[in-house]
Amino acid sequence: MEGRQTMTRRVLLASAATTAIAVLTTTPALSQEIFDLGTITVSANAEATELARSGTTVEVIGGDELSTQSTGQIANYFTRLPGVVTVNNGGLGTNTTFRIRGLGGAYVPVLIDGIDMSDPASTGNGFSWGGLTGAGIGRVEILKGAQSARYGQGAIGGVVNIDTWRPEVDGASGQASVEYGSYNTRAASASAGFRDARTELAFTASRILTDGFSTLAANTEDDAYRATRLSFSATHQATDNLLIGAAILTEDSFVEYDETFDGDPTNDNTATTARAGRLSAEFSTGAVDHDVSFSKLDTERRDTGWYSFFKGEREKVEYRGNVALGMTDLSFGIDHLAESATTVDGLATTTTTTANTTGLFAEAAFAPTDALDVVVSLRHDDNSRFGGMFSKRVAAAWRPAEDWIIRAQAGTGFRAPSLTQLDTFYGPGDFDPEESLNLELGAERRLGGEDFVKATLFYNEIDNQIYFDGASTSCTSTFGCFETQSFTAKGIELSGQVALSDTVDLTGAYTWTDAKAADGTELGRHAEHVLAVGLDVQATDDLSLGVTAQRFGGVNPSPFDAGFPLVDDYTLVGLNASYDLGNDMAITLRVENLLDEQYQTSGGYNTAGRSAYLGLSASF
Repeated sequence: MEGRQTMTRRVLLASAATTAIAVLTTTPALSQEIFDLGTITVSANAEATELARSGTTVEVIGGDELSTQSTGQIANYFTRLPGVVTVNNGGLGTNTTFRIRGLGGAYVPVLIDGIDMSDPASTGNGFSWGGLTGAGIGRVEILKGAQSARYGQGAIGGVVNIDTWRPEVDGASGQASVEYGSYNTRAASASAGFRDARTELAFTASRILTDGFSTLAANTEDDAYRATRLSFSATHQATDNLLIGAAILTEDSFVEYDETFDGDPTNDNTATTARAGRLSAEFSTGAVDHDVSFSKLDTERRDTGWYSFFKGEREKVEYRGNVALGMTDLSFGIDHLAESATTVDGLATTTTTTANTTGLFAEAAFAPTDALDVVVSLRHDDNSRFGGMFSKRVAAAWRPAEDWIIRAQAGTGFRAPSLTQLDTFYGPGDFDPEESLNLELGAERRLGGEDFVKATLFYNEIDNQIYFDGASTSCTSTFGCFETQSFTAKGIELSGQVALSDTVDLTGAYTWTDAKAADGTELGRHAEHVLAVGLDVQATDDLSLGVTAQRFGGVNPSPFDAGFPLVDDYTLVGLNASYDLGNDMAITLRVENLLDEQYQTSGGYNTAGRSAYLGLSASF
């Protein structure tokens, strides 16, 4: 699609994430035109954008890539991508820190089917990655760099946008899989849906159970995990001018872990329930498109630790509008966010903290030439505790030649202290919001087909960053307090893919990240150098093979890791295979940590040794 189609308007993008087709129309009640957008991002800008026209660095992972991850943490799978690392406190279900370019979960909101699933009652207001597997996932977009002007406070390091499974063909369709593997891990997932010209329905149910392994290296008992997840989504073109949608997500999980504070690390567990939903409507009035939505999240965690109960609640009402003004596509809107966190401690003391934020935003997207796209975003958030804050972003994509893309992005953002960080038990309770600056510049060379090479320089700076200092005595807590510091993370990402033959593809990614506080203290539990190399082979018409080798170098332990020498550099090798049985059935094999590397990403906490998982999948 050459240039911007200023005469066309979007009325239906419900299936764009899986089909890469957008339906655009001048007037919904009249004719429709269909344009093939190729690979698009539905998250980086207010309107769907071809990746070649996006100034934001976006990693897109399709559901087919995650098809062998029914029992695997997708957070660990994403470490194959440039700029992404994880830190694990044990096996499935345990605490997992997800970082983009040195910035952790507090700076990376996670949306599933348009719902912000970050837990308001968690320490940093982050998402729980520990138990999320690839079961029932349709597509993932990972946005890198400052996104506060697009998504509001907290989106300093990036955003992860996850869509659950959607039907890819008209009529009834579905898929199912079962998997069994190491640590007596069992998983099953089933998806079913329907799609026609006006309606799309999708439902997924998944269940996983594992005996696991001991979270603490000093223990020998297994720490089990089990979870049940359900998702439902629907869109319906009620009239030629009205598209309505709904999404429901539920999760019930139980995980055993090892706490070191109570003297008995064999009886600790957390039971979690999460319920989330979203309603939306899209319609047009003349030249203006409108999108209104309401979403709600409730999470509850019951724990055997000192804090026995956590409850997080979030409600968001949002309006977005879009209008074409000459060469400029203008998006604008308002949203209101209400959050609360409730905790109950060992003395049965209940504490509830609340915060409300109202945001106004505007985004202008324009193409001065066919080779240049520019997006300018501005947002103002008024927080009930901290007043008003502006976030700004400029992103540009320039195509000086058919096979070159130059990307640049500059943005500012802020993150209000989480509700837990405002608890005076852990700190002074009067923190200022964190403020950030993000700069990045990248170049991508397309080599024909799916082949490419890409390089991106990035710089992140955060003032008033809130961090936990285990040696601090400035608060009521006797085991450390929250403090503030200035922080920077800078580096380079390199990635590429090349077809060595008709049946062999080579992929690679390397990231160097220098992340440290102003006093020179390096980010703990962080790998300065990460290299990933993959080889995918279509051995026969029915058999496909893949092997991935990852090297994590320059690992810097945190102060909590003293005395644990396994928090060091490590190498992981993985193997996967898929055999087509015909009749839309396939058998899969995944082997993780093939060389049985002994390592820790968090001092004293185990990681999985060599493990294998065998699966059977079918589609209809």
